[in-house]
Amino acid sequence: MRHQHDVSIAPHFPPLPTGENIADYEGSETWSNKQWAWEFLRRNKEFQLRCEQIDRDDIPRKARNVIARQEFGLLEYKSFLEPFKAHGVKPTRFITADIGKWSRVSKTQQKKLSRTPHIIVRAGDVLVRFNVRAIENSRKAIKAQLRDARTLLEKRSEQWLKRKKIPVGTMTRLKTDRLRTLRLLDLTASNDLLPKGKRLLRSQLFVKIKGADVEKKGIEDVGATEYQESFQQLKEIAERYAYDQYLDLAAS
Repeated sequence: MRHQHDVSIAPHFPPLPTGENIADYEGSETWSNKQWAWEFLRRNKEFQLRCEQIDRDDIPRKARNVIARQEFGLLEYKSFLEPFKAHGVKPTRFITADIGKWSRVSKTQQKKLSRTPHIIVRAGDVLVRFNVRAIENSRKAIKAQLRDARTLLEKRSEQWLKRKKIPVGTMTRLKTDRLRTLRLLDLTASNDLLPKGKRLLRSQLFVKIKGADVEKKGIEDVGATEYQESFQQLKEIAERYAYDQYLDLAAS
């Protein structure tokens, strides 16, 4: 079977599928949103090229992590060829779950943590201190603190978006079949590797993705405008998640 990216960066990992065989996506019905986010990022060509460059130039681990965080929103670097999770594979962690935690509740924690821990406050950080002692007076104290913290975080988030000039509400949910969308990216990538004379038309790729849903209608003209437009719409959704909104998916 022909696969994408048959490179020597990480030969012990299987290559990305071509999108032809649905069996290559076994278990996708149980994937978490974080795994879907990783699968879309793996199809990001800019990320693929960056991984190849990082591994080829043997960039040190610390520098790799900085690149992964600043350019792609990953807490730690991992190659696009690595699966979301597998034996011996580091977990995929996004900056959407990047929080610092300090506590002085147990005796062990009190011994390890000084009264004035050294904390670096970066741009975009919000520090919130929770008081667990308050539960001595009311069982509802923690819920009240969480409610206030949420209100504060939402307010600060709006301020950050305004500072970065990002319109509120620009993130949209994926409103299509995720597996078909992912397969479309794989089919397109593997099709682009073929000689020009053997490449399928966009309408033909769309038929492969939709399968019986469109085949039963009969296709007299494989270059039909209807299928080309449908393919383009689905491709735009897929690329939006592969390049821009996978972090929104990871946080949901």
